[in-house]
Amino acid sequence: MLAQTAEVFDPDGDTPPLAPILDVDLCPDWALGWLGQWAGVRLPAGTPPDVAREMIRSVAGFSRGTPAALRAAAGFYLTGTKTVYFNERLAGDAYALGVITLDAETPDPELVRVAILAQKPGGIVLDYASIVGQTYRSVRAEVDSYREVRATWPNYRELLTRLPTPSAEL
Repeated sequence: MLAQTAEVFDPDGDTPPLAPILDVDLCPDWALGWLGQWAGVRLPAGTPPDVAREMIRSVAGFSRGTPAALRAAAGFYLTGTKTVYFNERLAGDAYALGVITLDAETPDPELVRVAILAQKPGGIVLDYASIVGQTYRSVRAEVDSYREVRATWPNYRELLTRLPTPSAEL
């Protein structure tokens, strides 16, 4: 009955009391939700322990709203290269956030959208899309002029289908 208490207050070896519940690497699986609360991370129900530990490390509450936290949150539900295009001031609006992922790397766009919503700052409107190829928004995020467009993509078909290395990532 007191096994969990003993695991925290009387840990094995040279580990000091309470260290197991305050260190993400030592924390027992059953206490990860509690530790996540301290770090400002809300763990979705059923999150596997290894994923929960990584979420606590990478999307901690002290980083909430930063590009790194938004990228990490989306990345949990992406595959492949986990490409995320990010525009902090969508259409020049300081209160609009544009995020685009690729269909080929986004098995469930709704999970990605919910993960980003959990990390974005309050008062910011999210415009999220999962796309098959390029959009004008993704091209604009990559280049600043038509001269750069022609240097990056030799023709319009290539522009639509071939994605550049995402320098506008989070």
